[in-house]
Amino acid sequence: MDILLKILMIIGIIVLVILGIILLLVIVILAAPIKYSASVKASNGDICVLAKIKWLLFIGADVSYKDKKPEFAVKLFGKRIFPKAEKESVEKDVKKETKRAAEAVKSDAKESVEAVAGAVENTADEAVKLAEDTAGKAVEAAENTAGKAVGLAESVTETDASTEKTEENLNAGADEKEKETVQQKIDRLSARIKKALDICGKEKDEVEIFFKRKSTKYAFDVLKKDIIKLICHIRPRKLNGSITFGFDDPSKTGYALAAISAFYGLYCESLDITPDFSEKTLEADVSLSGRIFLGRIAYIAIDVIIRKQVRRFIKNVLSLKDTTLENIDCLKQI
Repeated sequence: MDILLKILMIIGIIVLVILGIILLLVIVILAAPIKYSASVKASNGDICVLAKIKWLLFIGADVSYKDKKPEFAVKLFGKRIFPKAEKESVEKDVKKETKRAAEAVKSDAKESVEAVAGAVENTADEAVKLAEDTAGKAVEAAENTAGKAVGLAESVTETDASTEKTEENLNAGADEKEKETVQQKIDRLSARIKKALDICGKEKDEVEIFFKRKSTKYAFDVLKKDIIKLICHIRPRKLNGSITFGFDDPSKTGYALAAISAFYGLYCESLDITPDFSEKTLEADVSLSGRIFLGRIAYIAIDVIIRKQVRRFIKNVLSLKDTTLENIDCLKQI
């Protein structure tokens, strides 16, 4: 009995240790911040972007965009693991092989040039003889085709007269058919328009009813608050720099400035944005950094999933999407 209790105690201790390790890993994953930093520079149409991501002190990633070439690298303990970097020995071997191939190509080229020179001398006489033979045959063929062309021209004139008569008859019959079918086309068009208006009216009523429900309004408010929380969490903690932009059309510059101004409260103290309405330009020098906690994101996601009204709202949106796609297909068939 004592042995059995000791075995059970050892098993319990092992299970508790395993559970403790798993719990510790979960806490570390959720509590360890994902740090990110980036710098963006633009001048005369050239854009250079450098971004770094670090997590748990030994996992990282580098992203860059320079000279219109994107690059990506994943690092573990500071060493690049994906994509793997080329070794110096491989580069040396490649250089040696290219030198050998170049020498071989040069020797082969000399031999081929000598062979081609000899072949050209032999084929020159043969080419002259072939040209004389082909010239005689071409003269005979031209005489034969000239006679055939005269006969075809006479037959074409006869067929043109007959086709003019048939076209006159067909045009007369087509005018009578068009007069009969105009009313039918108008009726079909009016029926299609009525059907399309009915489908659009039903779709509009369904959308209005859906958005007027209390559950929809509640779910929309919850999603709005959670999305704002998420944006505030992932936004950069440090943001510095200046941007000068402009488009060919001044109106587009104004629209872009209006869209950027909606987020003025997020960057007003650290970022200087200057619009240029006179010409197309882009000058930027921006640096930013921040951090993201997976625990915070998990909390926001759980807060959304737990609420029944939100789950019901998502299901209703998906079903409404399916019905709208079906109605669009019906309108295309009309």
